[in-house]
Amino acid sequence: MPQIPPVSSEAESLLPRRSVIQVCSLPYIPGIFPSTNNIIDFHLGGKIPQFRAPLPAQTPAQGTGMSTTKTVIASTASASTATLPQSQVASITSPVLNPGNAFAGIVLLSKSNLFLQLAASAPARIRLYSTANAQSSDLSRSLSLPPGLGTVQGIFSDIQLDTVPLLWKYSETVGSNMDTPQSNTIYITFNNIGVASTAITATITYVPLQS
Repeated sequence: MPQIPPVSSEAESLLPRRSVIQVCSLPYIPGIFPSTNNIIDFHLGGKIPQFRAPLPAQTPAQGTGMSTTKTVIASTASASTATLPQSQVASITSPVLNPGNAFAGIVLLSKSNLFLQLAASAPARIRLYSTANAQSSDLSRSLSLPPGLGTVQGIFSDIQLDTVPLLWKYSETVGSNMDTPQSNTIYITFNNIGVASTAITATITYVPLQS
C-alpha cells in the first residue's frame, strides 16, 4: 500500500511566529513621516512583512488654547390645515314666461364650480353654459334633441324639471367659465315647460373651485 507523504510544514515558516518578547523594531527617523522603516518591518522568525498604520494625532490636553465648537441646527415643522371650500347657493329669476318661451341670462358663481343641486320654482328646462356664444347657438335646440356627441358645445348641464319635487342632484358635474379673459359668469337659459305663464326662479347649490 503506497504511503501518503507527510504534510509539509514549510507554509508555517511564512507566517510570523510571535511571542510576548518578539516585537517590531521601529527606528525613529526625525522629520520623516511616514517612512518605509516605521511602516514596514519584519517580526523575528517570520518572512512576511508586517504593516504598521500611523498612529492618530494625540488629543490636546486642556488648557493648551484649542477648543471645539459644536453647532446644533434646530428645525421646527409647523403643520398647516388647508381650509376646504364651502358650498354656496345662488339664485336667478326669469321674467314671466309663457309656456314654451325661453329666457337667456347670466348667474355669477365662480370661475370653476362643482355643481351639487339645481332647483326650480316651476316646471322648467334649465341649461348652463361656459360662454355666451355656446348659449346663443344652442338656444333653438328642441327639448327632445340632446347635444351632439363628440362636439364641443360649451354646455355642461341640461336639466328638465317637470315633476315635483322640482329638484336635481348632480353627480360629479363640474362647469367653468371659458371666456377670454376668464370670469365668474355662468350663462343660463330657462324654458317654461309648464302650462301656466310664470316667472321661474332657479336655485343652484355649488362648491367654488376657482376664485
